[in-house]
Amino acid sequence: MLGMCAILALGTLLNMAAAALLAFTIFFYVVVYTMWLKRRTPQNIVIGGAAGALPPVIGWVAAAGNVGLEPLILFLIFFLWTPPPLLGTVAQSCRRICSRRCADVAGPSRQGRNKAPDSSL
Repeated sequence: MLGMCAILALGTLLNMAAAALLAFTIFFYVVVYTMWLKRRTPQNIVIGGAAGALPPVIGWVAAAGNVGLEPLILFLIFFLWTPPPLLGTVAQSCRRICSRRCADVAGPSRQGRNKAPDSSL
């Protein structure tokens, strides 16, 4: 409902090209990214980056009234910049989880590897 109001307002107050691009962006985010990609592929972060890279293009089209080379360059900058920080964050989380699990599996023998054997046995 809110998306429809935004599309109508953008089309009425600025131009239909920006409104159409906004409608496509909302559809891409809700249907393609959220409902389809997130559930089916680990590449959702990469492909879904397009949804986050389209708002600067919408802004350009709203202000200029057309799509030129400049908004496409903006799109590419945002699209190519999005995956590395997200994938780095995911990798850090996995590393932390794996190190905790390895310590749990290895138990005290891993922690006391460099200690002398206990003479009380």
